[in-house]
Amino acid sequence: MTSSLRYNSQLIFFQNILTNLHLSHHIHKSGELVTNFTDMNLREALGIKNESQADWKTHLQHIVKPNTIVYVTDEFFCQYAGVLLPETGNAFFSIGPYLTNAVSVEQLLNIMEQKNIPNEWLPILKSYYQKIPSLASEETLAAVLSAFADCIWGKNNYTSESFIQGLPNSLTPLAVPADPQKRIEAFSRIETIEQVYTLENKLLKAVSNGRSARAKALLANFPSSALEQRTETTRNLKNYTIIINTLLRKAAEEGGVHPLYIDQLSSSFAYRIEAVMRSDNFTDLWNEMIQKYCALVNQHSIKNYSLPIQKIITRIDFDLSADLSLKATAQYLNMNASYLSNLFKTETGYTLTNYVNMKRMDHAAYLLASTYMPVSTIAQTCGILDDNYFTKLFKRYHHTTPTRFRKERYTVQKKGCKKTPLK
Repeated sequence: MTSSLRYNSQLIFFQNILTNLHLSHHIHKSGELVTNFTDMNLREALGIKNESQADWKTHLQHIVKPNTIVYVTDEFFCQYAGVLLPETGNAFFSIGPYLTNAVSVEQLLNIMEQKNIPNEWLPILKSYYQKIPSLASEETLAAVLSAFADCIWGKNNYTSESFIQGLPNSLTPLAVPADPQKRIEAFSRIETIEQVYTLENKLLKAVSNGRSARAKALLANFPSSALEQRTETTRNLKNYTIIINTLLRKAAEEGGVHPLYIDQLSSSFAYRIEAVMRSDNFTDLWNEMIQKYCALVNQHSIKNYSLPIQKIITRIDFDLSADLSLKATAQYLNMNASYLSNLFKTETGYTLTNYVNMKRMDHAAYLLASTYMPVSTIAQTCGILDDNYFTKLFKRYHHTTPTRFRKERYTVQKKGCKKTPLK
């Protein structure tokens, strides 16, 4: 939704600042201003009826408006801020909850007395307030918000409004919560789930950039309690691994890998997942999946190329036997051959002919080392009909003949006590 905005880079920078301030922030589509995460699941954990969510949503819908920074203090004395994002169809960017003053036990008892909140809620609310980030100064957030407002609306082209305890008072007196300890435990589970989702998003970003070491480190930091909930049986382990495989597919696609490559790798892992019988083998499988999806991105990402070059590279990768000459490729794309040649060299650093030959010889080396296909058949598979020219070209890229290349690979493999060539 936001990637095409004129101020997208400023929005990303703004979100990074809020993250560094440990402030929760969300973008809500128009008509969907409230989610469970908006209030860090307070209302859900307390068992508040849906009317409370409706009140909160209705209130926000009435007070948010264009060119306005809104500050709100809700009925739980938590603070929020937000703006309507222009060019998004009234999507609402919310920040919070946060505190600008820590809530002591004495203050909390006073609040509970004023609001007619039963004493049984004290441990629940204490646990909640301890998890809310506290700002040393509200001026810090105001300054950051003002700078962002300058970017999206123009300097001095906006105003600020504050609403304190503006929600209906329909929740007083509050009901006695059933089993307060379970409510406290609910906060811990919510916090763990949020942590897992944050780590998963970071892991997918690392994979989409081909950073396997970073991705494996993130996987190692997953909370064990959350994984135990998701993987308490072998079937659950398989189901969660299927989910990981699907997420890694999308990460590789985001990294600019063609779906045909992704599907080949994903399908191979799908079979292996079902074949795993021991639960202690799944961690190794997850790490291997991360390693191979990252390798896929590093080897086959075309996201940094222009659309014509992406089409050329994809065609080369999946049809080495085709006529891949400059003339035929220019006709395929309906482009000027000279312009296409310059564009390809500028973006890849290779001439089209050199790039095609390099790919053909790499594939030939793979077939020589992994199959017993005759050399002439391999040459034809790689789009070269002249055996002598194939040998000459192979020597240029691999500094040996195809026959000697195969013999050397087989000899090395044989010393390792295996009867088949290297794959």
